[in-house]
Amino acid sequence: MRKLAAVALLVLAAPAPAGAKPAATRVARSDLGTASRGGVRDRVLTPESASAKRAARASQKGYGGVYRTSAGEPVHVFTSPRYAPDNSVNQSYADFLGGLVHRNELHSVVVYVAPYDEMQSICSAESDSCYSGEDNMLVVVGDTPPDGTSIADLLAHEYGHHVANHRHNDVGRALDYGPEYWSSYQHVCQGVGTDYFPGDQGAHYRRDPGEGWAETYRALNRSIEPWDVVSDVFYPTPRALALARRDVRKPYDGGEYVVRKGRLRRHGSRWRKFKVPVENDGDVDLRLTGHGSLNGDLYVFGSRKSKKPLARAKRKGRREHLRGTYCGYRHLWIGVRRRSGAGSFRLKITLPFFTT
Repeated sequence: MRKLAAVALLVLAAPAPAGAKPAATRVARSDLGTASRGGVRDRVLTPESASAKRAARASQKGYGGVYRTSAGEPVHVFTSPRYAPDNSVNQSYADFLGGLVHRNELHSVVVYVAPYDEMQSICSAESDSCYSGEDNMLVVVGDTPPDGTSIADLLAHEYGHHVANHRHNDVGRALDYGPEYWSSYQHVCQGVGTDYFPGDQGAHYRRDPGEGWAETYRALNRSIEPWDVVSDVFYPTPRALALARRDVRKPYDGGEYVVRKGRLRRHGSRWRKFKVPVENDGDVDLRLTGHGSLNGDLYVFGSRKSKKPLARAKRKGRREHLRGTYCGYRHLWIGVRRRSGAGSFRLKITLPFFTT
């Protein structure tokens, strides 16, 4: 980031002659959702791709630097050398992003604005924009592309990828699966390979949850319509939008834990079972500590009446540890079974709860 800023200061000191080149188009929030689209596709660049490297090199030759939003937040914006330097254009991009629902990930984003052919040389011949998670960089066109998509829609969609790049998902990379709360609501984990194809930028682009999230994020900021980029399976309900907002403003950063205690005697039931909420798809971590002579085993059941456990840990000794990823369950039953001995126990259960 320091290198980009240094380059920016050097270019700012010596702008190109006025009028020698066309200026890029300013972007405004009012432009969101104003243009019809016809299956527009963007591209999420992989770190090792030549496109990601071209994007990084291009921004270092651009005009711009750090621009401040009305709230004083820094945003790195650069325009292609093929555009006439215009601080008002760069500032409009910073202001636009500052007006989207965001958190501190805004500070790390780098925006590169390029003519259509240059953008495609970086992103792909089928794209109107792209995002490189390795460099926190989004590349957009500086003029309305031939298909009529508004620059504002492209910019909001790509920033959705940037948000996901800075969020957590227990099941998989949030850039591919979407952030935790939204992804759990969409049942992405259960549908992988049948309904959903995380990270598939090819034949299954319209059912890529990463793209479904990016469009939901765009919709969160102004208007759902037009909804013609991804499948209707992602069409946002009010609940989906509420969870998307939570993912942005109060993101999931790992499970919360609860503690359950009990005692198992030599004469009596060999079992204690606890019903626990699993409000998101993700990791469940169980740690059992026995006291006295108790040697207990750990079990996970999908329901109270189930006789077949989803998982179990049966080692000798006073301690057991069990960890697994569970999708689609909104409650689990955790069982502690006395194998031998007797005594009290402490069970620490870490679950993918909602944070407050």
